[in-house]
Amino acid sequence: MKDLKLEIHKCMLCHDAPCSKSCPNISPDRIIRAARFDNIKGARMLLKDNACDNCKEPCKKNCPTKVEIKESIN
Repeated sequence: MKDLKLEIHKCMLCHDAPCSKSCPNISPDRIIRAARFDNIKGARMLLKDNACDNCKEPCKKNCPTKVEIKESIN
């Protein structure tokens, strides 16, 4: 859990986040923001089952700080 917290704190909480613009399935920015501010229930509500399965991680590629988004939200 400690590594997860360190990873999500790399997120810059971008306005009009490039990670979410590039993800066709979910809003990674909203999920990370919820988790970062200890709203785990809210983060889980935003997740869709299997949303990141077989994903080529366009969210990470477009993230300015290269947050490990897929690993952080799964």
